[in-house]
Amino acid sequence: MGMILSDAVLLDILSYSSSESVAVYDSDGLRVRFVNKKMLSYWGVRDSVVGTTLGGEEMTVAINWLVQKAKEVWRAGSPFIASAMPMEVYLDGKVETCYFDMELRPFLDTEGNTYALLHCCTISAAVKKEGRGKGEIEKRVLEDLFNTTTDVARLTQANVNTIKSLFANYQDEVQLKEMAKSIFSRIIVREEQLDMALKAANFGTWTLYFDSNRLHWDEITQSLLGFEGVESLDVSVAMEAVVPHDRKSIADIIENAKRPGNGGEYEILFRVNSLKSNSIRWVNSKGKVFFDQDGIPLWLIGVSRDVTDSMLQQEQITTYHHIIAQKEKELRMVIDAAGIGTFSISKNMDEIWFNEHAQKQFGFELGSSLGFKQFLSCFSDKYRKPLHEAFFQLVSNNVPMDMLCEIENVQTKASIWIQLVAIQYLDGQQTYIQGILIDLTQAKEEMQRKLDFISIASHELKTPLTTILTFLQLLSQRYHQFEESKKIEMLGQALDQGGRMKNLIEGFLNVSKLQNGQLELDKSVFNFCDLMEKIKAMYEVIQPNNKLYFNTSSCFLVNADMHKVEGVILNFINNAIKYTPVESSVYVTTFIEGAQCGVTVTDQGLGIPIKDQPYIFDKFYRVNQKGGERIQGFGIGLYISAEIVKQHGGQIGLRSTYGKGAEFWFSLPVHRVIEKISYDVGNLN
Repeated sequence: MGMILSDAVLLDILSYSSSESVAVYDSDGLRVRFVNKKMLSYWGVRDSVVGTTLGGEEMTVAINWLVQKAKEVWRAGSPFIASAMPMEVYLDGKVETCYFDMELRPFLDTEGNTYALLHCCTISAAVKKEGRGKGEIEKRVLEDLFNTTTDVARLTQANVNTIKSLFANYQDEVQLKEMAKSIFSRIIVREEQLDMALKAANFGTWTLYFDSNRLHWDEITQSLLGFEGVESLDVSVAMEAVVPHDRKSIADIIENAKRPGNGGEYEILFRVNSLKSNSIRWVNSKGKVFFDQDGIPLWLIGVSRDVTDSMLQQEQITTYHHIIAQKEKELRMVIDAAGIGTFSISKNMDEIWFNEHAQKQFGFELGSSLGFKQFLSCFSDKYRKPLHEAFFQLVSNNVPMDMLCEIENVQTKASIWIQLVAIQYLDGQQTYIQGILIDLTQAKEEMQRKLDFISIASHELKTPLTTILTFLQLLSQRYHQFEESKKIEMLGQALDQGGRMKNLIEGFLNVSKLQNGQLELDKSVFNFCDLMEKIKAMYEVIQPNNKLYFNTSSCFLVNADMHKVEGVILNFINNAIKYTPVESSVYVTTFIEGAQCGVTVTDQGLGIPIKDQPYIFDKFYRVNQKGGERIQGFGIGLYISAEIVKQHGGQIGLRSTYGKGAEFWFSLPVHRVIEKISYDVGNLN
């Protein structure tokens, strides 16, 4: 058996020879590790013999005695030196017998075992039938010596010019040998330095021989793949340590590197099953394929390194980037969904950039940017100086901004309330101001409506209460001075005012119950036409002078809370009467469409502006229009009506053209159609 010889060891062995023809064997079977051109020519073979056994079928000449003698030297560990030994050689296309000075030198390890055999031979005499001249033989010797030097230089391409120069300047064979030894020593030192650097970086080295399909590697690579103590093995066995999914990729890349036209480069990242840690380890492997003069791949030399920690760090970084990207995406979605404006200002305050929502808030053209002064000019006068001071503190002292401001849309001239929040941040080497603009106009208006509601409610409750207290005070102080009829009248008016207060308070309580989901429905099946007749009769008494028309197109049963449905209809009718001029008409019509039935109330009043229609059923919302200042109300009637209809599984809505009246309607699920009739119940006059 033998061991794979590193280039450094091989060079050291070759330094012991100055012969014209040299070969090195690295196993007891005489596997050829190195052979120079001269020896190849004597054997009559090409350099493909490297890696094969000496004396194989490819040999042109018979060297059985040499094979036998070399094996004896390997086993004995003692050198063999002889002069004028006859040996068949291949010269000028013919097999001839020449005489050589020959040496077989074994190299022993620390235990006395042979690990390499150096074979050197030099022509001592040539006997041919036609004879050769001494000058010709000397010329061939000189040529052979130059070829030998060239072969050694192939191992260290970087020193080719040096060796040639030495050969030209130093004809003395001994001096050339000493200089070659010096070069080889430097190469060995460099290799040792490289080996130390590789080990310091935890790089493992390996060589794959394609003829034997075997891997030879160092201790680091052995440990990396889990084959400690195994200096070489078949590549198929080594592949068992690789995760199955990655094996084909490795094989494909090796095959690709073996093609001369691809440059021989090999690099791959793959996973191995670590038996030590019982885990998956990542390995980065890189190498290069070497070819012979005919482009046949000989071996692949490379390095490998455990990069598991780097991969885990990269996976963490990738995960963090993914999380950040996801959070940014979610933030953009929130910003877009909430209609939040964003802006960025350069630190020198010379340019401002807005997103689409901010541009719409200010009324700027999409994609535009503007200066700081133009930006401030959009704010109401009383906010410009505080804003300027706040931005100064942000830039100078990094004090965050948070202000409620009023701006004017440059296109619509509408007043908009925004919450402006801004901070200073560093983007690379540039400092910017980044801020958001939250439109609080609706919230501000909602708060104002609540304040108005409290003010109106206080006034509405105070008026009947004052009346009741006045009547009770008069009765308590002058009870005997009033006639009975007067007393009854005063008590009747007090009762009316008390009833009014009761209705107001019930309305407030209904709002509270709706907010808390506590409004209960007392459902029953009833005839909708009977309810309409009841409402018609009531208005004949309380509103005899209004032009109120009822039109029932069909009769049907519904399963609903009759009192609450009645309240919805009364709210529609009362609003129509309030917002309709005295001489105008109000129409109340029932309808049935598929599985839905309901009521439509149409008036000839002012109508509802388009901008107010989306909010008409919101709590506390009241339309602010010309001529409507005299109308009292809390903005809760339509809100309560909408919630009652929704809890019945129905729908509610309006149709209106401003200046041409309004049509409010609601529908409920029909329980059963009784009959279809069409009649006009007439004018209430």
